[in-house]
Amino acid sequence: MDKTIWRATLRELRTHRKLSQVTLTGEDPSCPGSVLLSDSDPSVDSHLSKAQLLQAFGRYAGTS
Repeated sequence: MDKTIWRATLRELRTHRKLSQVTLTGEDPSCPGSVLLSDSDPSVDSHLSKAQLLQAFGRYAGTS
């Protein structure tokens, strides 16, 4: 499985103002249920874990 670099941007829905932008490396080692592979790119990308997303954007997740 290839390590994948993800750039995630969080924007406010109403104003489209950028609240945060982070660059993360996929760390979720679990294999997906199914994968579509091609001869030109037989790689499987790593995904972001829930813990990574909570660490990056958790302060914006709240109840209103």
